[in-house]
Amino acid sequence: MTGLLIAFRFLTIIPLPFKENKTPTERDIAASAQFFPVIGLFQGLFLYASFLLLSMLLPADITAASIILLSVSINGGFHLDGLADTFDALASRKERDEMLRIMKDSTTGPAGVTAIIAILALKYLALKNLLSVSIISPLLLFGLIGRWAMVAAMSRAKSAASKGLGKMFIEHTDTIALLKTTIFSIIAVFLTFYIESYILYIVKLIPLLFLLSLCTIASTSFFEKKFGGLTGDNIGATGEITEVLFLLLFTIYI
Repeated sequence: MTGLLIAFRFLTIIPLPFKENKTPTERDIAASAQFFPVIGLFQGLFLYASFLLLSMLLPADITAASIILLSVSINGGFHLDGLADTFDALASRKERDEMLRIMKDSTTGPAGVTAIIAILALKYLALKNLLSVSIISPLLLFGLIGRWAMVAAMSRAKSAASKGLGKMFIEHTDTIALLKTTIFSIIAVFLTFYIESYILYIVKLIPLLFLLSLCTIASTSFFEKKFGGLTGDNIGATGEITEVLFLLLFTIYI
């Protein structure tokens, strides 16, 4: 249960009404990665409940925009910050050490702002399209898929930084954690579509999930090549990119 609570606190800004009995160790914190998709699913359920309420009060386009705003707010824009820092560093075209320094800078440059706007706009347009034809499952699942991609990235990469949360997660997230999160994610995806009665989509999901896996591997490899490993910012960027790819591929493919 400790790992789940740590993951909840790490990935959301929702305050928990109880305290830990002990201070978590680095290994405890890193072990919480196996619960990342669980938190992603919780966020999806929160967004789904919000959609049910908002759709009764607001037009479809405003509802979709509100859902995107809520999805950012629930984790404090933490991963968008990593996305912005990553793209600022890439846009600099500097040497590796200088790019790592840029990612540590709290200032967001033009490339980072553009990346955030592009990701949010694509999510909005994809969700608006899907919700307009009453396909709800992606709303429940895109957060889960993004959190799984973060675990996948951490499990196969080396750290580009000498310290920090990213290094901690990367060093202690192994193949077992990836296997656990993959099994949970696959079961959650297929059950969601089954419950939603999208039976015909289930067979189509297999190649879609495979394609998403390839995209996650490709983005992780790209970041590793550029930065000599992964940082926490790169991991957050991987989650954001995978989320939007899931929504876009679902819109196109299904």
